Amino acid sequence: MKTIPALRSVLVISIPFFLLLSNLYLLFSPSFIDYEYSKGSWPLPPRYDDHERREVAEAVLYYLRSKEEISYLGELADEGGPLFNERELIHLVDVKVLARRALLLHGVLGLLIVGAVVILLFYPKGRRVLPGSLLQGSLLTFLLFGLVGVFAAAGFDTFFVGFHRTFFEGDSWLFSPYDTLIQLFPLPFWFDAAITWVGLTLGEAAILGVGAYLWGRSSVAP
Repeated sequence: MKTIPALRSVLVISIPFFLLLSNLYLLFSPSFIDYEYSKGSWPLPPRYDDHERREVAEAVLYYLRSKEEISYLGELADEGGPLFNERELIHLVDVKVLARRALLLHGVLGLLIVGAVVILLFYPKGRRVLPGSLLQGSLLTFLLFGLVGVFAAAGFDTFFVGFHRTFFEGDSWLFSPYDTLIQLFPLPFWFDAAITWVGLTLGEAAILGVGAYLWGRSSVAP
């Protein structure tokens, strides 16, 4: 039956990217912002005190997660003028588009995984191969994103530039050190975010892999 190999392939290929995208919800949360800012790993920006920095950062997150138009951020100002310049606003629009596509893909992958699992459970042969498929998905996650994590940790500047050149057009993502986005989210913030993102993904893959392995062993035990 060709259905079962096809479903196995869908499951194995979908798992790594589903796990990776699942963790976007944490990275796009005020809790992660609070955690990073509470570490005190970098000095306060010249324009904002700690309370102001958190407020503006949470406003950015709210814009990215809500249906608000970019004017929501464009209207923010203090005694120094608008908080975000045109270049920053253009980039944030691009980020929101990318984030929405990523979360849409996450939902599609989730449906594919659930559908594949349900159908495989329906067939006796499918039930036999399901634990192995989950284990293979876990191992593929380690292969793909373990390498990404090593690359990011070894040369984050190169990784950061490569990421932006891959997912964003032009140079709207390049900013002055005095721009708000850099003051809110300096490079060490993104290093921590990348390592956290990969670390959580690999941790989830490890749990899935161990569970799948134990399930497979129990299913063949006499």
